[in-house]
Amino acid sequence: MSLRLFTIPADVAFLPALTRAILSGDIPSATAPPRVEDLPRWTILLPTRRAVRSLQRSFLGAAGREAMLLPRIRPIGDVDEDLLGPDIPGASPHEDHLATAISTLEREALLIRLIDEWAAAHPEERLAFEIAGSPSQAIALAQSLAELLDTFETEEVDLNRLPELFTADLAEHRNSILSFLAIIREKLPVELFMLGRLGPMERRSRLLRLEARRLAETKPETPIIAAGSTGSIPAAAELLKTIASLPQGAVVLPGLDQTMSEESWRHVGPQHPQFGLKRLLDGWHVKRDEVEMLPGVEGLRRNAARMWLASEIMRPTPTASTWRDTLNSGRAHIVRGMEKVSLVEARDHHQEAQVIALAMREALEDPKKTAALVTPDRDLARRVISALKRWGIEIDDSAGEPLIRRPLGSLVAALIDYTLTDFAIHEFAKLLHHPLAHFGWLPEKAQKAQAIIDLALLRDGRDRLEPVAIAEALERARQEARTNHHAHLALKRLGDDDWALAKDYALRIAGALGALAQDRAASAPLNRHIGLLMAALAATVDDMADPHAAEALDKLVLSMGDAEHFLPDCDRQRALMFLTSWLRRLPVRLPLHHPRLTILGLLEARLINPDLVIMGGLTEGSWPAQPDPGPWINRPMRAMLELMQPERSIGLTAHDFAQGFGAKELVLTWSKRVKEQPAVASRWVLRLEMILAATSVPYEAGMQWLAWAKSFDDAKGDRRVAMPRPKPPVAARPRSLSITQVEKLMRDPYRIYAEKVLKLQPLSPIGAAADFGLRGNLVHKAFNLFAMAYPVELPDDAEMQLRKIGREVFEPYFADADVSGFWWPRFERIVPWFIGEERQLREGIVRTYAEVAAAYRFDGFTLTGRADRIDILNSGKARLIDYKTGRIPTSPQVKSGLAPQLTLEAAMLSEGGFEAVSPIETSELLYIKLSGGEPPGLLAPVTEIEVMAKAHEHLEKFKALMRAYDDVTHGYIPRAAMEKEQDTSPFDHLSRWREWSIAEEET
Repeated sequence: MSLRLFTIPADVAFLPALTRAILSGDIPSATAPPRVEDLPRWTILLPTRRAVRSLQRSFLGAAGREAMLLPRIRPIGDVDEDLLGPDIPGASPHEDHLATAISTLEREALLIRLIDEWAAAHPEERLAFEIAGSPSQAIALAQSLAELLDTFETEEVDLNRLPELFTADLAEHRNSILSFLAIIREKLPVELFMLGRLGPMERRSRLLRLEARRLAETKPETPIIAAGSTGSIPAAAELLKTIASLPQGAVVLPGLDQTMSEESWRHVGPQHPQFGLKRLLDGWHVKRDEVEMLPGVEGLRRNAARMWLASEIMRPTPTASTWRDTLNSGRAHIVRGMEKVSLVEARDHHQEAQVIALAMREALEDPKKTAALVTPDRDLARRVISALKRWGIEIDDSAGEPLIRRPLGSLVAALIDYTLTDFAIHEFAKLLHHPLAHFGWLPEKAQKAQAIIDLALLRDGRDRLEPVAIAEALERARQEARTNHHAHLALKRLGDDDWALAKDYALRIAGALGALAQDRAASAPLNRHIGLLMAALAATVDDMADPHAAEALDKLVLSMGDAEHFLPDCDRQRALMFLTSWLRRLPVRLPLHHPRLTILGLLEARLINPDLVIMGGLTEGSWPAQPDPGPWINRPMRAMLELMQPERSIGLTAHDFAQGFGAKELVLTWSKRVKEQPAVASRWVLRLEMILAATSVPYEAGMQWLAWAKSFDDAKGDRRVAMPRPKPPVAARPRSLSITQVEKLMRDPYRIYAEKVLKLQPLSPIGAAADFGLRGNLVHKAFNLFAMAYPVELPDDAEMQLRKIGREVFEPYFADADVSGFWWPRFERIVPWFIGEERQLREGIVRTYAEVAAAYRFDGFTLTGRADRIDILNSGKARLIDYKTGRIPTSPQVKSGLAPQLTLEAAMLSEGGFEAVSPIETSELLYIKLSGGEPPGLLAPVTEIEVMAKAHEHLEKFKALMRAYDDVTHGYIPRAAMEKEQDTSPFDHLSRWREWSIAEEET
C-alpha cells in the first residue's frame, strides 16, 4: 500500500507552511491550486483545538482582504459522528449508531457507588476499612480508577485480561487490589451496558476506527489531510494510515528527524523524542527516507543547525561512542544553533517568573512580535501571570484557572468547609471575610458589621459557631463588654448602633446559611445537598460577581444534577466533597488577554509557532516529570498486558522540548530551588550545557534579565532602623497604672506607651484556643468567689462547695475542648489539695478578704490594684496572697523590685489604699501556684526580705520612676529588662525589634 507522508521540520512555522502548501496545490498531491469554492469540501484534522483555531487564522491571513470559505478543520481526537457515513457496508447497526459516552463526572459518580458496594461486600479487606473510615477515600479512588480506565480504553487493551495478572507470583495485598479492580472489569461494563453508555476514550477510539473504515471503503475523492499528529493513540494511528492511503489523502508529521544517523535511529527508545514517530512508521513498515519534506518548506527554515543540535542533545546512549567526534566536527553547527538562544538559571521560582515576565514584556516592544511561555509547571505559570500584572498585562493561559482559585469558586469552597467542619470558627472566619460574601448588603456596610463580629466572636476561645447562634452570641459579647473590666478596649468603644448593625448582619447570615445547619439528613439525593449549598450561595453573593466563574459553576451544578442517576442517596459530606474535587479540576478561561502573549501547556504548544518561545520550569521532576506507573499495576504487570510503560511520557515531553528548538528565539529557564527544596536542571539542559562546555561554545546566560529581576526585590540603599524612643507630650502620658502594669513598665516601657498612649491592645488570633489568660481568670474567679462566700471559717463540705462554685464559673466555656477536657479536670485535682492547705492557712486569721480594689494617689498620679486575697492575722498584721496558674516570681526577683506586685500591695495596704480594709502592715507575702498537675499546687512564700522595708523602698522607686516619665525627654524604650532575651512582646512588630536589634548586632 502506498502512503502519502510528509513532514515539516520543527524550525518551520508548521501551520503557515501547511496553509501555503494547501493553497499552492502541493498537497495532498501535486496539482493545481484549489479553487476557493472547493475548499469547504476539504477536511483537515489537527491534534488540538488551539491548533484548529490557529490554522483558521492562518487561512484568513493568507486570504488577506479577499473573502475565503474555509475547509472543515477539526481536532482528530474529536471526530464527530456526522463524519461517519449513514451506511457502512458490513457494519452492525450498533456500530452505525454508537452509544453516547458517559461524561467523566458521571462515570466518577458511578464508580463511587460501585466502590461503596465493593467495600460493603468485602469488610475484611483493609482497603474497605479505609473507604468506610474516610468519605473522601472513595472519591479519590474513583478518580484513580477513571485514569486507569482511560489508559486501557486509549490503548485498547481488554479489561478482561486483568485476570492474567493472577497467574504471577504476587504478594497478598496485590491480590486484594486485583480483587478491587474487578469493579472496572466486571461491574462497570455491566452498568454501562444497561445504561446504553460507553466510556469516553472507548467511544473516541471506536469513532476513529469507524471513520478509518468508512474512508477505506468509500475512498472519497475530496481531499483529507491529517497534520501534526504522531499517532500515539492506536485508533488514531489506524486513521492516519487510512488517510495517507487515500487518493486525495495525506499525512503531515511534525518534526521527523531525517538527519539522524541510521545507527541512532535504530536505538531510539521510549524516552527519545522521535520514539512516537519511529513506532508509527515501523507499524506501517515505512522507512524514514520514504517520508517527504513538505514541498516549499526548505526555504522557510529558520535554523537547521539548531535542529541538528537538538537532535544531538537527544542522541541515544548506545551511540555515545561517536559523540565527541560528531560534536567537534559540528562545532560550527553548534555556534549557529545557539544564536538567539538564552539559558537562564534562576535562584528560585519567584526569580524565574520575574525573568520570564521581563522577556515577554521586552517582546512587546516589537509591535509584530509574539511570545509564548511553554511549561508544565502550573505554579510557575501562575507566578508569571502575577508578575505581568506589574505592567497591566493580562495573559492567556491555555490551562485556564481552576474554578476553586477564582473568587466565586473559593467562596463555594469556604461554604463547603464551614459546613463540613460542623461550623468551625476558622472556617466561619474565612467565610465572613470573603470579598464576595456580603449577604445582600453594600460592601462598605457589610465590612463594618464583619469587623464587629470578628472582634466579638472570633477571638474568644470558641471553636465553632453555627449561623443561627451568631446573633445570640453577639448579645452575650455585648453584655460581657459592658461588665468585664478585662474586655478588649475595641469592644468597649462600640456603641449601641454598632452592636445593632452587627446583629442585623448576623440575622442575614442566619437566614442565608441556617438551612445548612438545620438540614443534616444522613442520606439524601445528591441534588438535595447541592441545591441547599447553591441556595446558601445565592443568598451570600451578588449575582453579578465573577461572571465567568459563575457560568462554569452553573455548568458544574447541572452536571452534578445529571450525575444523581449514577450516585443515588448519599450523605452531605460525600456530596460536598465530590463537588469540591471538581472545583479543583474544572478550569475557567477568561476571554480578555493580550493578543501577542500566551502561556501554553506542552500539548497546547504543539504546532504553535510564536516568535519567542520561553521553555520554563526545566527541572527534573517537572520537565520531564517523574514517570509514575500508578497505584494499581506496576511495570511488570503493564508488560504482561502490553500496556505502554510510564517512561513513554518522557519521550512525549522530550519531543515537545525538541520541537521548541525550532523557534526564532528561544529562552530556556530553570530554578535552583523549587518549593523551598533544591532542584536539578532538566537532563536535556544538562546535556546541552555539557555539549557547550565540551566544544567551548559561548552562550547567552541571561545575566541582564537576572539583574533586572533581582533589582525588583533590591532595597534602595541601606536604611538602618534605630531602636525607637517615643517621647510623647507629658499630657498624653498615662496618669494611672495598675500594679500589674508596673512590671510591664519596668521590663518593656514601649508596651505601656502602645497601650496607654496609643490606646492599642493586642488581638488574640482568630480561632485561637482558649488562652492561659482565660484559664487564669477562671481559676482566680472561682477561688475569689469561694473566699468571699466563706471569709472567716470554712464549711464542713468545703471541697464540694469549691467544686460547685468552680463548675458555675467554668461551665459557660465547656464548649471549648481545652476547657472541658483539660482545664476543668485540673481544677478538680486542685480542689482537695487546696482545701487541705487552706485549713492550715485559716488557722490564726481573723478574716480573709478577696478581690479587693485599691487606689493610691501621689503627684497627680494614681496607682491602682486588686489584691487576690488579704488575710488579717491574729498578730494584727496582714498576709498578702496572689494566686498563680503559671510561673511564680522568685524571691530574688521580688527583692530586686522586678516583680513588685506584692510589695507594692503591701505599701498601699499600709497607706490605707484598699477599700474596706483599714491601714495595716504586712508581715507575709505568699504565692499559691494552682496548676492541677503533679503536685496539684504549691505554696511559695517570699522569704529573706523585710516586707515593709521593701514595700516602702519599691513604692519610692516607683514614684521616682513616674517623676522621670514626667520629663518629656524621657522616652519609652522597648524591651528594657525582659526576663529572657527570647521572650516576646505583643508590640515587637510595632517597635520593629527584630530589624533594629539585628542592625545593632552588625554595627
